[in-house]
Order: sequence, then C-alpha cells, then structure tokens
Amino acid sequence: MRQWLILTDWCHRVDRYKEGNGMLTISLRFVNRTKSPLDLRGYQFNVQGGVGNGCAVQHTLLPDEPFAVDFGTLVSSEQVNHRDTNGLILYLAGDISFIDVLNSLQRQRFMGLLRCMKGGRTEFTPEGSAIGMPSQKT
Repeated sequence: MRQWLILTDWCHRVDRYKEGNGMLTISLRFVNRTKSPLDLRGYQFNVQGGVGNGCAVQHTLLPDEPFAVDFGTLVSSEQVNHRDTNGLILYLAGDISFIDVLNSLQRQRFMGLLRCMKGGRTEFTPEGSAIGMPSQKT
C-alpha cells in the first residue's frame, strides 16, 4: 500500500526590518489522504537553493488530519517590493520523511514554484505542471 501526503492551505507573511528587507514566513499543512495512519518523522524545505529549514518530528498523522508547518527565509527589500506589486516567485524544494503502514521509511520529495502575493495569498505549482494549471492551493 502506497501512502503520501498532500501539501495544502499555503499562505505567507512578511515581517519587515528597518533596513527594508524582511523575513518571509511560509505556512502550509500536510494532510494524510490515505486510509491508514502514518508516522511523520521530519521535513525540510529549501528556498532558492539557500539554507534549508527543517525539523525532526515524531507525530502519528491520522487519515485526513492536517499537520501545520511554518518555515522562513530572508528576503531582500527588492523582493519585498516585488511581492507587493507583481508577486514574488521563488523556487522551492523539499522532502518529507515518514514511516508508512508497512513500517517502511519513505521520503516524499517535491519541488516547484512558490508565488507569494500581497495580502498573504500563496500558490505552489509543482515542477512539471503547466503554468496556469491548478496548483496545490485551497
């Protein structure tokens, strides 16, 4: 039996510093859409190939149960301004580790484009998806 997680409910906020740059914090939820529980063990995100943000966890994720995740990355004043006008597009890669129903360690990798727009609206388009196709957003 194959298990996987859906990444959903993407949003973000920018905390600006006096210098004009800021911290971009991305929030999302992992959801187990399979019929069996899985044991979440950790996750990691890399924005634009920069320093990874990750966390080791031990959490049993029941079917349809959301697991909230936040991670951050520094953004320049130019990037903050671009987000406020046209939307900021960043490359995002990551992976999620979990123990499946067969007690086997699995890694679910993902990569794609993250679009952050003024007001917190956020869209993730997985790599290989056509531009303009529905993304993983709600």
